[in-house]
Amino acid sequence: MTHLLGFMGSALIILQLAALSHGFTSQQVLVVAMVAATVWIGYAMLRRDIYLLATNAIAFMAGISGIIFV
Repeated sequence: MTHLLGFMGSALIILQLAALSHGFTSQQVLVVAMVAATVWIGYAMLRRDIYLLATNAIAFMAGISGIIFV
């Protein structure tokens, strides 16, 4: 299960960078980033990795603030 979440999180990060380079709007890219952060948060909780959890919680909050203020 954790390998699947890790693969999905990695694929979503690559998708986010591809969307950014192909001219998608900032809001669309931030939504993909928030979904990726959510997947990584689930992965970190299953693995009990507090540092990965904290990093992705911060990334998720940055995505929310980016959507609100952009």
